[in-house]
Amino acid sequence: MKRKTITKITVCTLMLCATLCLDACGADADKTPNTSTPENLASGETQEQEIDVSEENTESSIEDEKQENGIDSNSNSDSETDTTVSDVTSGVAIVIESEEKQLVTESGITYLTLGCTYPIVSIEGHEDAAAKINEDIRSHVEPFMSETETYEWLTDDLQYLLEYDPELTDTYYTAEKSYRVARADDKVISFAVVTYEYLGGAHGMPVSSSYNYDAKTGELIAFDELSDDPDSFHADTLAYNQKLAATEAYSVRMFSSDDITNGTLENVLYDDGTWCLATYGLVFVSDPYLLGPYAAGAIEFIIPYYALADMGLKEDYAYTDRQIVSVQEKEPYSIDINGDGTEDSMQFYSEYGTDENGNYNLSVHLIINDVDFGQNGDDELKEIMSQYLSDGFFLYDLNVDDDYLELVFLTGEMQKNYYVGYSNFYRYTKDGSLVYLGRVQGDVPDPTLSYFELENDNE
Repeated sequence: MKRKTITKITVCTLMLCATLCLDACGADADKTPNTSTPENLASGETQEQEIDVSEENTESSIEDEKQENGIDSNSNSDSETDTTVSDVTSGVAIVIESEEKQLVTESGITYLTLGCTYPIVSIEGHEDAAAKINEDIRSHVEPFMSETETYEWLTDDLQYLLEYDPELTDTYYTAEKSYRVARADDKVISFAVVTYEYLGGAHGMPVSSSYNYDAKTGELIAFDELSDDPDSFHADTLAYNQKLAATEAYSVRMFSSDDITNGTLENVLYDDGTWCLATYGLVFVSDPYLLGPYAAGAIEFIIPYYALADMGLKEDYAYTDRQIVSVQEKEPYSIDINGDGTEDSMQFYSEYGTDENGNYNLSVHLIINDVDFGQNGDDELKEIMSQYLSDGFFLYDLNVDDDYLELVFLTGEMQKNYYVGYSNFYRYTKDGSLVYLGRVQGDVPDPTLSYFELENDNE
């Protein structure tokens, strides 16, 4: 397998089927279609047909059930199950199950909606490990869904709201726990979890946590187990995170630069459940109000796998398939992305300003070898790049047998009241052009996305 050279940040591999590969460009840079099938992506051709993974390949069933919640006998509960294949090559499969419970007063007013979306894991050849993982997950889900007495005080708040709106039929109070698959292969299965509560006030509050499991044993992986020299590994990863925190992209989101070295950053990032092994590296998460204000959101610190290897990450936890690079704003990169044997300079960032009429606007810049495609590219590219701000931008080694790293912008759109994410593929060619290749539904760093299924859709 050929390896690409990335001297700034290199992140290894997502277990996706090699059937979606790009052997030639062939696309016309002036014609930007909406979508492409995997077969057309492989040949470089494009078409206007939209690919829908969730409807074609997802087995789903809905089971409605009524439960008493301990506070009110009028509670309602719904359960929904969707199947998502994670890594077909290693026999790992993920079933996503959703549960919902509504707390209702005797007069019929819903005052809180409890929801949880969580995974059920199966591992071919390691059924005991999968059972252990599922048992641990349930040990967190069940208390969350049954802790309804914690929210009983909301009935008093509801009475206050009814004084101002006697016609009120329900509230928007919610408590939700959501598991996202960060990595799923024959070595590691990791979940990033967000628990979100809105119980009144200006905004809700998200709290992050994570669980990293050994795919062979089902045991939780402790941070000290990531390396044979845990003290050195801790020190090296901390130094890397401190360097990240000192960059402009991070410092503008943090309360104070003093937090980098006074112990605050270390205490926040190395607390229990703050890190996970994702497809693109070791990710530490700081929730709002810990290192920065609420407006800064959750702040992620990403250490790529190539750097972790130099720090002593055990081979048991390495990720060595195809490379995925999470591109950080304002960071300069020296990367051979078009396979010509020469490193390309690249920088990606956004800035706010005003136009000649004094109107407030956003400019997104993608500078490759001194050409700013964010300003000089076509309108479709500019629109896709501007949407990245809420989703992400990655370099992705779509075909491990060629020398290209594709550029992938993650975007999304509302479809029938649901947010649908897309991965938009571009290629930087040897003649210095940026060519659109198509899009597929889903996010390429997500290990639950299977291009094998997409290919089957279009046979």
